[in-house]
Amino acid sequence: MQIDNKKVDLFYDLIDKACMIYYNDIKRDYLEAFISFTNALINGLDEPKLSNKAVQKLEKIINQISSQDFLNEEVRLAVELVLIKGYKHRNLLLDFLTPDGVSYIFSFIVNSIINNDPKYKDLDDDDFDEVVVMDTVMGAGNMLNTIINNGARNITGIGIERDILLANLAKSLAEIIDNDIIVNVQDAKIKFNALADIIVGDFGETEDVYDIILARLDNILNNGYFAYMVNNDFFTKATNEFKEALLKEATLMGLIVLPSNFVKKGHVGKSIIVGKKEILKDYQMSIISIDENLSDMNNVAKKINKMFE
Repeated sequence: MQIDNKKVDLFYDLIDKACMIYYNDIKRDYLEAFISFTNALINGLDEPKLSNKAVQKLEKIINQISSQDFLNEEVRLAVELVLIKGYKHRNLLLDFLTPDGVSYIFSFIVNSIINNDPKYKDLDDDDFDEVVVMDTVMGAGNMLNTIINNGARNITGIGIERDILLANLAKSLAEIIDNDIIVNVQDAKIKFNALADIIVGDFGETEDVYDIILARLDNILNNGYFAYMVNNDFFTKATNEFKEALLKEATLMGLIVLPSNFVKKGHVGKSIIVGKKEILKDYQMSIISIDENLSDMNNVAKKINKMFE
């Protein structure tokens, strides 16, 4: 996939102009304006509060977007800039967005599973249905959409997010790209009925990480996988009860240690833990480190693939 940065900039400029029209004409919040304009792009413009002049401007932008061909990933990257601007308007932290570098690592992990697990790789396209990936702390859907956009096979997404605004932003992003994502607005610790081949999550500084991981075990298909980004003190802070409950149903397959420059100075650091809902006998967990310069990514990729062979 070859990303055209000019196309990214163009899509961002058009969406930004549209959001500012809502903001200036009817004083609608920038992020809420994005949700409104996304709906207008998909379903047509139907906003009685807008002035005739604003409607004309928005219709012109809709026509400009419709006349162009954008890759899904170009749209996602552009919308990411829109979301960043919107959150800065609200003076809010940007930890609702998983950085692209991390999202692409998660995407590679998911593709490595699909390409190496016989459950998927040995199927012809005619026999292959889809892989269901669940993001248990979805935020605005940036990581889940990245995974779907770059999927080695067809991927359906399920997202869990308790913040209504973030959930609506994630829905809008998925709809504008036409990605198949079901959004559940709820606390991630609460159990619910849905099954996924792979569950992912960027926990940030979430204090409920242990409760959420255990709650999600019921949502992983037998022999399915999970990959979670956690703080490097994850294991030292884990209780014996958590470890016993996790290892009773799953095997920890690997730990991918992210570069120190992925976090702010003084932070304990981040890693991605990878596991499988299956008890693998005599399995030795792989520890893979990524250096700050990302100079050894080919070797890192080989080690990740080997983990799932």
